[in-house]
Amino acid sequence: MVKPEGQEPEQFNPQPQQTLVTPSEIILQTRQQFSTYIHVLATLLVLPFALLQFSQGNMLLTLAILVFALYNSVVAYVLFKHQHYLFNGWGLVLLSSGLVLYSCTLNGLIGLLWAYPAIATYFLLLPLRQATIGALIFFSAVTTIAMLTQDPTIAIRLVATQLLCIGFAVMFSWLLTAQQRKLVSIATTDPLTGCSNRLELNAALEESTYSRHRYQIPSSLIILDLDHFKQVNDSIGHTEGDRLLKALAKLLTSRLRVSDKLFRYGGEEFIALLPNTRLIDAHTLAEALRTGVEDGKFQLSASKLKPPQRITISAGVAEINAGEGWENWLMRADEALYQAKHQGRNIVVVSPNLSPKPVSLG
Repeated sequence: MVKPEGQEPEQFNPQPQQTLVTPSEIILQTRQQFSTYIHVLATLLVLPFALLQFSQGNMLLTLAILVFALYNSVVAYVLFKHQHYLFNGWGLVLLSSGLVLYSCTLNGLIGLLWAYPAIATYFLLLPLRQATIGALIFFSAVTTIAMLTQDPTIAIRLVATQLLCIGFAVMFSWLLTAQQRKLVSIATTDPLTGCSNRLELNAALEESTYSRHRYQIPSSLIILDLDHFKQVNDSIGHTEGDRLLKALAKLLTSRLRVSDKLFRYGGEEFIALLPNTRLIDAHTLAEALRTGVEDGKFQLSASKLKPPQRITISAGVAEINAGEGWENWLMRADEALYQAKHQGRNIVVVSPNLSPKPVSLG
């Protein structure tokens, strides 16, 4: 990808650009919508019972129900208008639990029946670990009230059925969480190499760009490409070519830090995103990766090539400039890779800061 002659470098926009929605963001948006519906439904369902308690002269419980309804209305409004979840579900969970416990002491068995939807709110709104601990604490309080106020035959059945509901909720929440993680992994991981794919790349570049301009944290990119990969595939077959790609990904991963991120950018292209890394350090790493490919493990496949040749990589390196957008940063690294190919391959070319044209340091 080559920048048109005379084009000004793209300037960084301090507002994050949502150019691509990731699976994690989709899950978050869905949970927020779901939570909004729960708060609206809770508001609508409890209001008639406020009238009922008022007619029975239970003024304190009536006031508590109205406060509960008002709180849910405010949370639903803020979620809908500003996509911000007040107290992350804990407000509804604690308020509903308190209401149920008070109703249990006031109304006996009728109040105990509300323990079931209260238990459900824990697992609908909270992470699994928090939901399980909170639900068990609430269950213990309800059990104590039931044993003290109800006939033992009724109390035992209440305890057993509520415990069964908690068990079912734990299993369902665990299964749902595991499926979400698996789907996110499938959507964001390259199935051949195990690297992150392009779906995650844009978001990661936006994050690094924001960190550079907001907190002056440097970041660098390395774009790597297996040289003559089409000829390699044609000569030794796609199965061996896939093995080479997996071996390259394994080598790159072994040389990167935990904070670094590796993406498969194209057929034989990879991108290493190096947070908190200056250009000179990124260049040193790129050279180490280039020489690492030339060892014997990769050359086992090279002996099968016709005509025989060494398996090598070329690389382009760029550090993000002040005021630069991530698209231009990526383009400079891509241009550096193009120069490495043009200069004979098996070299690393660096795109220096504040310069539109890459130069070789190797």
